[in-house]
Amino acid sequence: MAWRKLGRVYAPAGDKPWSRSHAQIPTPLLLEDRLRVFFATRDDWCRSRTGFVDLDRRDPTRVIAVAEAPAIDLGLPGTHDDRGAMPFCVVPSEGGYRFYYTGWNTPGTVGYNLSIGVCEGDGRRFERVGPGPLLCRTLREPYWLAAPCVLRERDAWRMWLISCYGWADIEGRLEPAYVVKHARSTDGLSWQVGGGSCVGEPERLEAIGRPWIVRGPRGYQMWFSPRGSRGYRERGGEHYRIGYAESEDGIHWTRDDQAAGITTSDAGWDSEMIEYCSIVDIDGARFMLYNGNGFGRSGFGIARWEGS
Repeated sequence: MAWRKLGRVYAPAGDKPWSRSHAQIPTPLLLEDRLRVFFATRDDWCRSRTGFVDLDRRDPTRVIAVAEAPAIDLGLPGTHDDRGAMPFCVVPSEGGYRFYYTGWNTPGTVGYNLSIGVCEGDGRRFERVGPGPLLCRTLREPYWLAAPCVLRERDAWRMWLISCYGWADIEGRLEPAYVVKHARSTDGLSWQVGGGSCVGEPERLEAIGRPWIVRGPRGYQMWFSPRGSRGYRERGGEHYRIGYAESEDGIHWTRDDQAAGITTSDAGWDSEMIEYCSIVDIDGARFMLYNGNGFGRSGFGIARWEGS
């Protein structure tokens, strides 16, 4: 399998108070005349809101519009997402769209706490279904849940998400490690999270970020972002890459990262790391949106599928 990189598409110019830097976690919504790509952007205090750009459907390397206001703003003070609302998955719903996102805040003892929220809207602006999280830590999930990818299949809803299993002391700094888990729902709002890991091995202190699942004729495909826990913020560290797995039932996965079909470039905006990808099919062609250096600070790019 192979992806052909088409280049970097967008990075914020820094001219909006709510969008000074980062186009993190590119999340597609295919509309009739354009491809809308949501992303997490940061203000001067590193708080994350969800913005978007519109790309030409016939040439998704070309930006045709940039949002003037956030699609999802910060939560109320003291709520689970008062420091950030980061996009992950948009699903068609009755009369509009349902948007699953990751909310975050700062608890003080560790760097951050994550949870999953849900909004509904018209594709441009979204309002929270409620002020609280959809999924967060529980008796069996003591740390956090995040990064939802949701598929609606007949009368069932399925979600793949990341589950933190602990914070490890790495050279004097606490770093989170996490795996991919599976959840089910009958209405997309009340979820039952499975107990086992779909992808990821806790004993390796590996972190598996942003799963993206595609349903195909032979089952399911997953692209995800694995990293190590040492020096992943620094040049030469255990940076994010893009991994790959396949499954017949969406629960039991066979991992083959060599089959991801894309890796870092020799130089440029995605030469140090590559991560947080999503997949979108446009008029018979398949594209991957992804981030590069700086966890999205360098913007997002696009690649076209040219594999077998």
